[in-house]
Amino acid sequence: MAHLVFFAAFVLNAALHAVGQPPADFLSIDCGLEANYSGYKDPNTGIVYVSDEPYVDSGENHRIAADQESRWSDTNLRTLRSFPSGVRNCYSLPTRTGTRYLVRLSFVHGNYDGDAGWTTLRFDLYLGVNRWATVEKDYDHEAVFMAWASWAPVCLVNTGSGTPFVSLVELRPLDDALYQSVMANQSMARYVRCSIGDNKKVITRYPDDQYDRYWWQLGYTSPTWKNLSTVSAIKQDSIYTVPSTIIQTAVEAVGNNTMLNITWQDTTTRGYGLKFFMYFADFQNSQLRQFNVSLNDVEPYQYSPPYLTSDVLYNSGWSTATDGNYNISLVPTAASKLPPMINALEIYTLIPHHSPMTFPADYATKDPPRDKLELENAPERRQNHGDVLQIVENRQFTYNELEKVTNKFERPIGQGGFGPVYYGRLEDNTEVAVKIRSELSSHGLDEFFAEIATGESPILPGQGHIVQRVKKKIVAGNIILIADARFGGAYDVSSMWKVVDTALLCTTDVADQRPTMAFVAAQLKKSLALEEAREDSGFMGSTSTVSDNTLSSSTFGPSAR
Repeated sequence: MAHLVFFAAFVLNAALHAVGQPPADFLSIDCGLEANYSGYKDPNTGIVYVSDEPYVDSGENHRIAADQESRWSDTNLRTLRSFPSGVRNCYSLPTRTGTRYLVRLSFVHGNYDGDAGWTTLRFDLYLGVNRWATVEKDYDHEAVFMAWASWAPVCLVNTGSGTPFVSLVELRPLDDALYQSVMANQSMARYVRCSIGDNKKVITRYPDDQYDRYWWQLGYTSPTWKNLSTVSAIKQDSIYTVPSTIIQTAVEAVGNNTMLNITWQDTTTRGYGLKFFMYFADFQNSQLRQFNVSLNDVEPYQYSPPYLTSDVLYNSGWSTATDGNYNISLVPTAASKLPPMINALEIYTLIPHHSPMTFPADYATKDPPRDKLELENAPERRQNHGDVLQIVENRQFTYNELEKVTNKFERPIGQGGFGPVYYGRLEDNTEVAVKIRSELSSHGLDEFFAEIATGESPILPGQGHIVQRVKKKIVAGNIILIADARFGGAYDVSSMWKVVDTALLCTTDVADQRPTMAFVAAQLKKSLALEEAREDSGFMGSTSTVSDNTLSSSTFGPSAR
């Protein structure tokens, strides 16, 4: 069986061409760029890059070594910002609550500091308070998340193996129906995104991809695979759009009785679930092409790719392999006249949220709100700091002051119902505990202050409020657990998820973060249209009718949720 090998390179300009104006809500930050050079347009993409000075308040500007510049034809990869001071340094990115975003960080060291040992450099990336990835070499890392406030902190964390740095930070809003397994309480990181057919490009991005996702060329060819291509136009799914140059290429197994296998081993993913998106479009309709799709030999899903129309299969839950061995199998059925084929593939790893996103919703402003600081001295020290306690109880702190007190929230010491508690030290070395209320907390300010006073979390009787019950079920990614059983499964899954997502947005504690009635009405109309399309088509399972057939947490189902 063929092993899956992923080819990665920063030859970005080889895959691009000059274009028109990109979306205005693309945020593209050239890290380390001096402010007077901000606002230049990339000649290959038309994307405007700006200085990072408004988005970060620490670090140092650098440029890669002169003898390295010829390796990087993209000028935005020649500057960088390093962070020699502090454990955690963060970029504050402006977002809209409830919107899904793709965030990408790119790293080119380029021997900027003259340190020949940079190849052993390691540091971590965090999305808010949740670990996202470990950076080990020149590469780029992407994550997809749902904004929980009006800004999102993307942080580089020093793990003791060298000075963190970053070359580019890019933020791209996504369609509200794309990647619906991403919610306020769970995000995902790109594991791989590739064109499996030979589209003659090292990398494909904007403008070919409307969301500016990077599609790498799969760096592997197998003697059991045959390349296919077409110049015919492919009708695209309205949500899960694939660049035309990618969906117009594919590979098929050699010989009708030959299965098409993609296998690899990665023990680093054993503790995380994987989400798979497999893209298909057939280039002929004269003979039946039918095959069974399975992941890690789980019960297969029978499938026939549509003619000159893009389609996507995905696993509805998060798949795991305890031994780190993964296998995607496409096996022809007895009735099939043609071998299996596949055009493109996306794989993501789950980023679980171990604690709520706890940063103030409007910290993006230069004058952030003032937060309450709860001081909890050790009993033996209270007698020595009674005056300090009284002063602190009457004092308000800015977010920047709290960052200083806690050394950028470096040391969590507890977890309450409203958010984490951090260790801190005041200017006079008084040790304190700092609690910041999470904007995602389902409890009000009165309850928040009651918890601070009592030191106890609120107890919900029985099974708790419906919002909490639904949120627990959402983590499983299976709408069957949420929808009324009396429906008997007779509904469009995409339609039902849209209703659930809209309802959850309406439960946000902060009033100005809740959607408007116009937005709610528009979402419900979209949901109704999806359901009517399902009823009109008479069957489920074709993205041409924008319908869905999610089977279970371990099997494949077609189309978007």
